[in-house]
Amino acid sequence: MIANGEVISVFPDDNEIDIPAFLLRSAQVTGRIRHLHPEIKQHEDSLFMPDRWIVATIEPRDGVGEYFSDDRPIERTIRSARYLHMAYRRWIRGHEQSTFQGKATTGERGPINRDLRKPTCTGEVVVNSNRPFRFGVTTANADSANDWTEKVRKIEALGYSTVTIPDHFPDRLAAVPALMAAAASTSTLRLGSWVFCNDFRHPAMVYKEAATIDLLSGGRFELGIGAGWLKAEYDMTGIPFDPPGTRVARMEEAVRIIKGLAGDDPLDFQGDHYRISGLTGAPKPVQQPLPPLYIGGGGKQLLTFAAQEADIVGFGARALPGGGLDTADISAAALQRKVSRVNRAAQDAGTDPERNLLVFLFELTDDRHAAGKLAEHLPGMTEDDILASPHILLGSLDEMTDQVRRTREVFGISYFVLNTGNADQIEPFSGIVKNLAGR
Repeated sequence: MIANGEVISVFPDDNEIDIPAFLLRSAQVTGRIRHLHPEIKQHEDSLFMPDRWIVATIEPRDGVGEYFSDDRPIERTIRSARYLHMAYRRWIRGHEQSTFQGKATTGERGPINRDLRKPTCTGEVVVNSNRPFRFGVTTANADSANDWTEKVRKIEALGYSTVTIPDHFPDRLAAVPALMAAAASTSTLRLGSWVFCNDFRHPAMVYKEAATIDLLSGGRFELGIGAGWLKAEYDMTGIPFDPPGTRVARMEEAVRIIKGLAGDDPLDFQGDHYRISGLTGAPKPVQQPLPPLYIGGGGKQLLTFAAQEADIVGFGARALPGGGLDTADISAAALQRKVSRVNRAAQDAGTDPERNLLVFLFELTDDRHAAGKLAEHLPGMTEDDILASPHILLGSLDEMTDQVRRTREVFGISYFVLNTGNADQIEPFSGIVKNLAGR
């Protein structure tokens, strides 16, 4: 089993190591089951897919458990949930005096913990889960200069930390001038590129634009960069839409160039995609050595790199190889896999990036069963998936505030960006901002 980034083997003849208890205690556990405990061996076919990665997510209020594969749900069944709950109760009755806490070492037994009646939700390797909440909103449309000025000033007045501006060709403002206009119209609002598509600009230009925005905004810029995902705009502009691995590798080189240009010395760089010879980065930004770097997405390669190199890691839907986004990749199970991957990579790299979440759907309502209607527009998502997804906020203000608070507790995510594209939702969402920002 993989836990906290290390490997342990769980053998059925070790009476002190109880799988159901370990899962319920940990709340979020990822691992490969090599030897199943006898109590759950008989349910292997219904609960597990042999030789596959699994994730167990435990709701501490009622002991409900759900198992998922690394790519998609295996089986969201009442039987598995009830069985884990039953196993936990059996364990409580028979093992009240001695427990295995699950220290993640090769074969070592962890310290004794006698209070296992309240399963925790601290996360697998969650780092700094008490980072204060902050909130942003993505917008990129305006009918005039006055319209844009009023919009960003309203966002600032409502308590948002950041206005983030996407980088796409059709039907919206260009990112750089819109960011500068927002900077000139506000005094505290931070400004984010969400995100610069790497294939649209040379990284030397990205550095120059980012440093200039940061300088002229007084140090309020956040540099978001991505590998590109919307194939339609590549086709419209004649830009080659290379395979995902190529685009991500090219973006990785771009990030290294951008960081290199932040130094004092001329940069020489020879990569597979870019070459730089004796270029000195100018101007220098207010935030040293660079504005905070944001990288977000859903793919393994991108998130691993983000955990190693970015100041802010964003969790969103996975980009599909042929273009577009996987709408089913915003479930709680999918987020758990991504967070676990980022936590392990960050732990290995010795980093602790801020964790960000994109809110794709938001609806203030007293009827949470409206999720059934949303399911019609989200292939691969059931009503239960929608209600459990941290990417979807649906319900009363108190319900959604509690959901955001719980997302930080479980996943270590503290930075939330309203990414619905609906300007009419900026003010209603600010109720959550008022309740939680800075806390």
